[in-house]
Amino acid sequence: MVIPGEIAPPRARGARAGLESRLHLSLRQTTRHRLLEVACRACGLYEHADRVERCGTWHVVYECVDCGRKVRRYFRCGDRLCPECARARADRLFREYAAECARPGLKHLVLTVPSTRHITRQAYAKLRQQFTRLRHRKRFAAAWRGGFYSIEATYSPRYGWHIHIHVLLEGDYVPQAEIAAAWREETGGAEVVWIGAARNPRQVFKYILKPDDAVLRNPRLFGELVEAVKGSRLAQPFGTWSGNHRAEDAGDDGGDYDEGLRHADERLCSGAGGMVCPYCGSKRMWSEYWPAEADVSGIPLLRRGDNGTGWILDG
Repeated sequence: MVIPGEIAPPRARGARAGLESRLHLSLRQTTRHRLLEVACRACGLYEHADRVERCGTWHVVYECVDCGRKVRRYFRCGDRLCPECARARADRLFREYAAECARPGLKHLVLTVPSTRHITRQAYAKLRQQFTRLRHRKRFAAAWRGGFYSIEATYSPRYGWHIHIHVLLEGDYVPQAEIAAAWREETGGAEVVWIGAARNPRQVFKYILKPDDAVLRNPRLFGELVEAVKGSRLAQPFGTWSGNHRAEDAGDDGGDYDEGLRHADERLCSGAGGMVCPYCGSKRMWSEYWPAEADVSGIPLLRRGDNGTGWILDG
C-alpha cells in the first residue's frame, strides 16, 4: 500500500539489478539507491539523481601516462544522503579516530530535544549550540576531556521529526540525572538523556545522516531534509579529540564525488585526490568514466587506503 503523496517502492532495474553481486551491493542498498534517485528527481534535483544512479555501478578507469597500466575504482556520487557514501564516510571517520576509539572507558551519550513537525537548518544549528553550551559548563568541561558527536534525525508520522545527538565521550563519569538536569536548563525542558558505556564506538560514526525509507518516499519530507542539511555540520570532534584531525566539513559530501563526470569523458588527474599509479608511482593518470555495462574484468580494482586517504590495490 502506498500512502497518497508518497513514491512507490522501486524495483531494481537494468544494469544495477544485474550487477548486485558483482558490486557487493545488497538488495536493500540497491533499493535505497533507487529510492534516493527517484526522490531527487521528484524534488527537481536532477544532477543529484544522475550521480546517485551511477553510484557504485559506474567505474572510474585510470591509465598511467608513464607506464601505461590501467586501474579502476567504483564511481561514488558523494551525496550526503546516499546510503553507500554515508557508510564510506562513517568508515573513513572511524579510521581517522581509531586511536582515540581504542582508549578505555569511553562513554556513549544521547541527548534529545522534543519532536517537531518540520526540520530546518536552524534546528540543527540550535542543537549544536545547546550541546556546546552544555559541555562548556564548568562541571562538564572539567569531566569531559574530548570526544566526537554526530547528529541524527528520524521521522515518525505520529510525532514528526526527532533530532538528537550521539556523543562519544572520553572523560570522568557524570551521573545521568546531573546531565539531564543541565540539559533541561539548556533546552528549556528536554527530558530524554541516556548515557552508558560505549561498547561499540564505531556505531556513533554510523548515525550520520541515514534517512528513513518513509522520508525517501515522500517528496515533501525529502525536500525538507535536503534543505535542512545543506551547509549543516552534522559531525564534529571536540576537546582533545580535535587535535590535527579533519573535522567533518559543513556540507561535506564524502570527498569522492567525481566532478569531471558532468563535464568531460576524459581528464588528466595529475595526482588529484591522492591518485597515483600503484605500479610506478606516477601522478600523471588519465581518467575515464565507464558505464555499468562496460567489461572491466581485466582491470585491477582500487580501494581507499587504511588511513582513509589515497588509493591502493584491492587484494
